[in-house]
Amino acid sequence: MTTNTNTNSKMFLRFDRKEHVFAAPTDATVPEATDLRALIIAAEGETQGHRPPRGFNDLQKSLTLCVEGKVDIRRITVFHSRRCCMGVKVVYSCNGNLHIADTHVSNYGYYEGVARESVLNFADDEYLCEVRTRQGDITDQITICTNKRTVSFGGTGGGPDPRDVSNTPVDLTKRVVALVGSFHGVLSRIGTVSILRNWEIIRDFVLVRELVESNRASPKPLNAKRVTFQNVEKEVAVLQELMKVDTGIFRHVLSFLIANVASD
Repeated sequence: MTTNTNTNSKMFLRFDRKEHVFAAPTDATVPEATDLRALIIAAEGETQGHRPPRGFNDLQKSLTLCVEGKVDIRRITVFHSRRCCMGVKVVYSCNGNLHIADTHVSNYGYYEGVARESVLNFADDEYLCEVRTRQGDITDQITICTNKRTVSFGGTGGGPDPRDVSNTPVDLTKRVVALVGSFHGVLSRIGTVSILRNWEIIRDFVLVRELVESNRASPKPLNAKRVTFQNVEKEVAVLQELMKVDTGIFRHVLSFLIANVASD
């Protein structure tokens, strides 16, 4: 997942089935990047009398890596039994190197059980969109939703995720950059910090158009002998025309791409 606080001025915290928008932290050392309670307070604003829980927050790890280059989630390990979930561990990649975030796991008390580790490896073009849960007093089940698949771990107790109840499709317009959570013997709650993918969707179009307008690049003539698939030739032709259209039309096309990415 690409994270860059320069191109993402806002982030989305989804925790305990509530979503809040907050300003992206300026660096990885601020409290909301290191502490779950501080993050919830920053995202919610007024907490309406309740005291946010303590817990883990991987946002600092993600922000620290994004300073170095392109950051992606490459692997998620879920610790769980047949009844419930105990914790998670995320592995990021940056500049071709793997970086392991802290292991967040707890397994004691009434819901204590034999824990197993299930590992979900991400493909190069795969990114984490959502984490859905079945939950009551604890998190009974975690469902990892990517742009490619949906995989569940844990038990079948607890109440279903509202998005599943309403048959809400997975939101492909956001990319999860960090996991957060709290414990109560086992995993009590798990949440996500996400960014919009708008810039990722339109970046190449904007940059190429800028190069063309500044005479640093020019559309390459189609070569029918080299382009063997008719659909590929048509796609190239459309992209070349897009580089030359009026600015208003260009912006309209980009807004269409952003709005319709979820239908891909």
